[in-house]
Parts: sequence; structure tokens; C-alpha cells
Amino acid sequence: MRFTLFLVATFFGALGIAVLVQLSHRQGRALELARLEGSAAEQEALLDPDGAIAPVFADPDLAVFERLKLAAGRETEVRVASDAKDWSVVPIPAQIEANVGKLKAVRKCIGCDLRGADLRGLNLNGANLAGADLSGADLSEARLINTTLKEANLTRAKLEKAILQGANLQDANLTEANLYQAEMLNISLENALLKNANLADSELRDSNLKRGDLTGADAQSASFYGSVMIEANLTDANFDSTDLRYANFSGVDLGRTNLRNANLLYAILPEAAGYHGITPY
Repeated sequence: MRFTLFLVATFFGALGIAVLVQLSHRQGRALELARLEGSAAEQEALLDPDGAIAPVFADPDLAVFERLKLAAGRETEVRVASDAKDWSVVPIPAQIEANVGKLKAVRKCIGCDLRGADLRGLNLNGANLAGADLSGADLSEARLINTTLKEANLTRAKLEKAILQGANLQDANLTEANLYQAEMLNISLENALLKNANLADSELRDSNLKRGDLTGADAQSASFYGSVMIEANLTDANFDSTDLRYANFSGVDLGRTNLRNANLLYAILPEAAGYHGITPY
């Protein structure tokens, strides 16, 4: 009998503790919601000093997430921690806008988040954007003379008619970027990714494309006069009617490269055959 009473007491004791823990957990959630329903100043205080990242909440419910979005007052995204339980809400457009302002003010934004930023026609000559994320950004007609874009992410970026003379794009990612009629004289694209990029009518005279990956790139009617393309990947690239005079193709497999109507006068070609009927002279 005593043993039975002991078990009953133990059970209800454990149940009581569980209820208290649950109530405490809900009270904590309620406090967070109360904070989010406060004034605009109090809501802004939930963000860090740069207005970038909200506090991390462990295992929050949907209501908390929606309140955080309202507190941010802007389009947000969720960042999940490595344990997949903690996350925070980030007002991305606000941070990108701040980074654009910084870039305009000091011409330097190393590693900055500039995804989808509107940089059309800006004068960014000599700016340092090494490692910046410019994926989807609009840089049409921008001036980027001697600009550092080393290791930058320019995936699907718009660079139509941009001027990049002397720019450093070493190890940059320009996959599916639009460089139509861009001026890229004497630039470095060493080890750069240019897969499926649009280079039609662009100017790449005297440029360095060593080990660049131009798989599927469209360079029709462009100029690579005097450019170095040693060991570049030109698989399925289109160089129809392109100026390739004095270009160096050492170590390049041109078997699947379209060189029809290309001008290869004095170009250094590999010994392999199969250049789609092209003769170098």
C-alpha cells in the first residue's frame, strides 16, 4: 500500500513539474510576443545595431515568426542554425540598401551582400568589391574601370554595356551573367566561371582568361584580340564571327567549340584538329 502511494505521489509530482515547465515555456513565448507588440522603437530594438539580424529563438512557433516579420517591417528571410532548431529573421533589403550606401560613400564593400542591387550606371571606378555577392545585381552601363571583383559572385548579374577596363575578376563567378556589349579591355578573368554567360558583341581585347570556364558561353561577334585563354574550358562555347587574332589557345580543347567565321589570324592554336572547318589563316 505504501509503495502504491509512493508511485502515485511520484507520478503526480512529475506531472506537476512538467506542467510548470510548459507554463514557463509559454510565458516566455508570451513575453516575446508582448515585446513585439510594443512601440516601433521597441520593435527596432529587437534587431542588432546594424538593423541586420533579429535575435535567435529556440524552436519558435509560427506566430513568433510572423510577429518577427512584422517587427522587421520589411521582406525577410529565415536563417537556420546548424542544429536546425535556432533561427533568426533577417530584413535582407534593408541590409542591401545599407551596403549600397556604403559602396557609394567609400567605394569599398568587401564581401558585402548586394544581391539584386540596383547599381545601374553608377561610377564605381577603382572600387573594391572583392568577395561581394552581386548575384542578380543590375550593373548595366556601370563604370567599373580598375574595379576589384576578385572572387565576387556575379551569377546572373546584368552587365550590359558596362565598362570594366582593367578590372580584376579573378576567380569570380559570372555564370549566366549578361555581358552584352560590355567593354572589358585588359581585364583578368583567370579561373573565372563564365558558364552560359552572354558575351555577344563584347570587347575583351588583351585580357587574361587562363583556366576560365566558358562552357556554353555565347561570344558571337565579340573581340578576344590578343587575349590569353591558356587551358580555358570552351566546351560548347560560341565564337561565331568573333575576332580571335593573336589569341593564345594553348592547352585548349577546341573540339566542341564553334569557331565558324571567326578570325584566327596569328592565333596560337593547339595541335588537335576539329575546329568546325576553321583554318587559322
